Amino acid sequence: MIEEGLFDLFPCDGVFAMHNKPDLAVGHMAVRPGPILASADRFEITVKGFGTHAAYPHRSIDPFVIGAQITLALQTIVSRNVDPLDSAVVTIGFMRGGSAFNVIPADLTLGGTVRTFRPEVRDLIERRIGEIAHGTAATFGATADAPYHRGYPPTVNDATEAEFAAAVAAEVCGADAVSRTHPPSMGGEDFSYFLNARPGAMLWLGNGLGEAAATCTTRNTTSTTTPSRPASAPSSASPSASSRARVRQGNGCPLSRVRERVGVSDCAVVRDCGDGRRAHPWLLPEGRRPPFAPRGGRRPPLPQGERDPSSDPATRQIPTIGSPPFGHSTCRS
Repeated sequence: MIEEGLFDLFPCDGVFAMHNKPDLAVGHMAVRPGPILASADRFEITVKGFGTHAAYPHRSIDPFVIGAQITLALQTIVSRNVDPLDSAVVTIGFMRGGSAFNVIPADLTLGGTVRTFRPEVRDLIERRIGEIAHGTAATFGATADAPYHRGYPPTVNDATEAEFAAAVAAEVCGADAVSRTHPPSMGGEDFSYFLNARPGAMLWLGNGLGEAAATCTTRNTTSTTTPSRPASAPSSASPSASSRARVRQGNGCPLSRVRERVGVSDCAVVRDCGDGRRAHPWLLPEGRRPPFAPRGGRRPPLPQGERDPSSDPATRQIPTIGSPPFGHSTCRS
């Protein structure tokens, strides 16, 4: 979106976003200055050995043995190469090779992800992964390819905009329900590209603590759910009915401060995407919205009485560059 000229088409001075947070209490929000989410890179290492029958391992160059050694050696990057005061993650996510019980395959592929906050640490880990892969393979008489793919950069909040977001959140949730010191996460976020282009902030919206919080994250091998707020929870844990009403009215509500700062003529109202998901539409000057299409390609029906901007000649110049990720708000001009 940015490469296609988003901020040239819609000039903005700052941007804001919101994401759910499983280990934060329902009704609470969190925002902090500086890094809040890590970079998200991936790597693949293909070990090329020599395959043979499993009964004659001495005739092989076993890629599984080499892959196991590489897997263990990669864990020393964080423990022995990265400064202990820095944060980093090197995780192996898969190992693929072979298809029979009695055959040593000729090659093996393993891959994973790297998470960092600082560019220097990112460069260091990329270099060390290549050195370990090539050096370990050569030790056993094999070769290795180790392409490294850089993904999302770190998500870094602007200090001024983070404080502004925290103040607005406090008006909605209550001051006691907004944290400015919640620890950052090693997760990654594509909103980081927006923050590289404009100052702004990402906030977290709590969706539950309890036993499930330790295992039920935003990316896992099981279904995720949003637990209901217990009846015994204090009233300060969530906005009052009147606060929620004010948010939906769009006039005189705490979010009107965001509207004024953003420079739009409409207030954020949750839109039903038609498939069980909900998202905030973009807010543009004069109330204009670009075509809205959720992930998956199916466009939800527009609210009654609202026209598709792409079918209106007066607004056809609005590009169909897709909708922002769910939960993201708009940029301010």
